[in-house]
Amino acid sequence: MGAGAGAGAQVQYVSLLSPGLPRDIKLQSWRQYTLRGVVEYFRAKLRDLGDYTPLRSGVFQMLRELGNFLCFADMADAAVRLKCERHARLLRDLADAPEPVGPRARAALQRTELPSVFAHV
Repeated sequence: MGAGAGAGAQVQYVSLLSPGLPRDIKLQSWRQYTLRGVVEYFRAKLRDLGDYTPLRSGVFQMLRELGNFLCFADMADAAVRLKCERHARLLRDLADAPEPVGPRARAALQRTELPSVFAHV
């Protein structure tokens, strides 16, 4: 089964299941309630749907995979944001650092300057 066929099947399942889902369902923060708390929240909200036997075959596995992907994407986004904030802080600290004034520092700066070919850039 190709990626396109799987995605089409997931869209069909979601469109069929949407009318039966509770309207007051909301994604909770796993940082605030822990992952176990979020899973139990959804288990309680979707108990009626979980007891429906015909859905147990492939649909629940697809939903599990979708949920795992969403958790992974949220954690990856948080990690990338943290990394970007650290780099921005480092660059800000480097920009605010005082210029070195000693002869050794001047010599080090002259060695690291760009060649004259790149001076116009």
